[in-house]
Amino acid sequence: MMVLALVVIGCLPATPTPPGDPLGCGPTLACGGGEVCVQQTYEPSCDERLDTGADCPEGTTPSRCGGVGYPCCCGDAPEPTWSCVAPIDCDGEVTCACLPDACSEGACEPTLDPDAFVCAPLAKP
Repeated sequence: MMVLALVVIGCLPATPTPPGDPLGCGPTLACGGGEVCVQQTYEPSCDERLDTGADCPEGTTPSRCGGVGYPCCCGDAPEPTWSCVAPIDCDGEVTCACLPDACSEGACEPTLDPDAFVCAPLAKP
């Protein structure tokens, strides 16, 4: 029951930080009032592992890639980046629809923090 409540709360529209109140965003940014924090996450680089009996090269780990889950070797994912974004035409409630240009990659997703959104990589076919 508690898990269901957390999921429902995470889907509620957000209200931006009031004007003049700074909003911490990632390790170093502070967004201005009225802005929300957007975290851009990235997928690791992966190479198909053609010889499934061979070890992955140093610095990579075995994984499953793509929608079909073919064997691959993946490096570490790049560090996420953060940005402050002013919502567009939201009338006080911020949703991903108010942040049309926030994600350079992936899809916008709300978080449990009403002033924070995540751009997550899209699922592979």
